[in-house]
Formats: sequence, structure tokens, C-alpha cells
Amino acid sequence: NTKPGTLKIVTEPSGADVFVNGMRMADKTPFEGEPNPGSTRIKLQKAKHETINTTVAVRSGEPTVLNLKMKPTTLWVNISSTPSGASVTLDGTPRGTSPASFEMDITDKTKRGSKQLKLSLADHETISTTIDLQPSATPLEKDYSLKKEKGSFSITSTPEGAQVFIGGQYKGTTPLQGSMEVGQYEVEVKLD
Repeated sequence: NTKPGTLKIVTEPSGADVFVNGMRMADKTPFEGEPNPGSTRIKLQKAKHETINTTVAVRSGEPTVLNLKMKPTTLWVNISSTPSGASVTLDGTPRGTSPASFEMDITDKTKRGSKQLKLSLADHETISTTIDLQPSATPLEKDYSLKKEKGSFSITSTPEGAQVFIGGQYKGTTPLQGSMEVGQYEVEVKLD
């Protein structure tokens, strides 16, 4: 007359569905049961995590403990920018405006790895960069600083040699060419 063995299954994170020898158990992890001794098939499933299939040898009257870490198949991506309100696109798919927060299902290995991220905002230079998507319980946090777009200007006068002030700051004498951040400026041209 063999005594059942005890089986304890603890997962990180908890709450996984437990199947013992193909039968779904009523309790989720952490789980405790008394299966018959012998080779015991264990399957653990949890949404947004890789399924675990393993076999353990349960011995009569002895405790068997499984401590397992479940690998996530998703990744939260948090994109912020200064200034905020930039359009966020990942591999050509719109993902909202910054600050943008979205969960990526990357169970399919082809959805992992280096992906093209674009941030665009009116009157600012577009940021185009790559980010690496790998399953993780820790969110991927990215913060970008958007620079104002530059525009060129050309100022001439007749006669030449007039002082040029843009936004109240002396910039040189005519003829004058240069570039500045896009925007509206007060321009003053003076000649004695």
C-alpha cells in the first residue's frame, strides 16, 4: 500500500493554471496536491507567459517542490517626450501621442528584436531611432527630447551694412544669412 507523495508548485508570478498528468486542477499556483507516486507530467499556463511543460518523479510519502519562474511573452513600452504631444509610430503602426504607453504581445519571436520608432511633432525635428523589444516584466521606458526645427533666413538691404536685430538680439550686418529655430521673430534693420 503506497502512500501518495506531496507536490507543491510555486510560480513567479503566481496564478498559473495547473495540469497534472493532463488533468486541470481546481487551484492555481501556488498549488499543493497529492498525486500518485511515479513520473508525473506537469503543465503550467498563464496568460501573457510561456507555457511550462515538465516531468517530476513523485516519491511515496515524500514532498516534491517545484519553484518555477514563468517567462513573460509581452512587454509594456512607455514613450515620453519633451515637449509632449508627439505622434508615436512603431514599425509604421501608430501608437498614440507622447506620453504613450502600450503593451506589445511578442509571443511570436518575429515580433522581437530591433524595431523602428518615430516621434514627430509640428515645428520639431522628427526622431527616428530603433528600440529593442524583448519580453520582460519590467516596462521599456524611453524619453526623448525634441529639438525645434531649423529654418534658414536671408536679409539684404540697400545700402548694405545695416545692423540686423532678430528677436532683440544683434545678429550681424547686411547682407546676412543664417539659420534659427522655426518660429516668428521680430526683425529690426538699422542704418545710421
